[in-house]
Amino acid sequence: MAEYCLDCFNKMNGTDYDEYDFVVSKDLDLCEGCGEWKPVVITKR
Repeated sequence: MAEYCLDCFNKMNGTDYDEYDFVVSKDLDLCEGCGEWKPVVITKR
């Protein structure tokens, strides 16, 4: 599964979700969108 930070996820989908709408990782992971180490989206709440 592709891993994206919340910012990249919102850009790709044209949405404006915040961190309360999704479960994000506690550890930093490499975002496949921006290439930065950030918490990534795991699943929608």
